[in-house]
Amino acid sequence: FDYVWSFTDDCFVEWSTKVPTYQPIPIGGGPGETPFSQLFVATSDTIRLTFLMDVLARKSRHCMLVGSGSGKTSLISQYLSSLDKDADGFLTNNINMSYYTDSKRLQQELELPIDKRSGRRYGPPASKRLIVFIDDLNLPYIETYGTQNAIALLTQHMSYGTIFDRADLGLRKELVDIQYMAAMNPTAGSFIICERAQRHFATFASVMPSKQDLTTIFKSLMSGHVMGFPQPVMDCVDKIVEASLVLYEDVSKKFLPSAVKFTYNW
Repeated sequence: FDYVWSFTDDCFVEWSTKVPTYQPIPIGGGPGETPFSQLFVATSDTIRLTFLMDVLARKSRHCMLVGSGSGKTSLISQYLSSLDKDADGFLTNNINMSYYTDSKRLQQELELPIDKRSGRRYGPPASKRLIVFIDDLNLPYIETYGTQNAIALLTQHMSYGTIFDRADLGLRKELVDIQYMAAMNPTAGSFIICERAQRHFATFASVMPSKQDLTTIFKSLMSGHVMGFPQPVMDCVDKIVEASLVLYEDVSKKFLPSAVKFTYNW
């Protein structure tokens, strides 16, 4: 996954050559400024994962990103927001799982953006496909025998394409033109999901950014933050970022988590 085939150069090239140049923008909550939480800086990893997600989405395949604190939600949200319902033919819907999410609540959220087509077929508007993004997939509570009924309902739909109507159990709804993207933190919730659900997803590890990627990200953000400052301040961006990363690395090595100081997670 370190290289990608370039059809223009007719050879393999590194993913870093595909990363667009970040254009610094004013950061803040005022007019003409962008809130910090909405900033997104592309790296080699994000470009690679976005490419893979796009290929799978256009082949109607389910996709999952797994990682801890690595920006999975931001990456998927950024990709989904780039899709055009007219040009790409995709509609999107977000579902955030929690400990209290059960099959009934999940079914309500799944059925909210779809309509009846004909007979027992339900789905998005004709000629469109619906991508459902499920965040924190493994968070629902675990039952006595290790099952999670919300994930069991999801597995039923991915396996058979149908779910039962809760008001009329004789009606088996066929949900069509629906596919899933999911994000999961393996250090929380149930840690894993059942293999019957897992097997439907193309699963990719979303790892923490490398030091080179962190340097790129923070230099880009810092450059946007100091726009309008005197030139000597703007010239210090590289040194400030480099010093901050060195300090972060030293702190994360020295201040390790313990039973008493369990909050020491960097």
